[in-house]
Amino acid sequence: MNLEGDWKFKLHNNKLWKNPDYDDSGWADIKVPMQWEAQGYFNYDGYAWYRKTFELRETLKIKELYLVLGKIDDYDDTT
Repeated sequence: MNLEGDWKFKLHNNKLWKNPDYDDSGWADIKVPMQWEAQGYFNYDGYAWYRKTFELRETLKIKELYLVLGKIDDYDDTT
């Protein structure tokens, strides 16, 4: 399943942002896969959150799935 395209994006870190029902409507949109530096977030070296909502196809719900994130600069935590 291809999840490329627009994701929600927010600099910094807040543990509340991990909640599935968190309202991220005020967040910026960012293109994935693309580095944030190439999208106007120059010289930032810190935490940032990406959020993506999608519907998992019924045929995939019974399969073992892997999330391929590509190259991560320093560290990631996927919730």
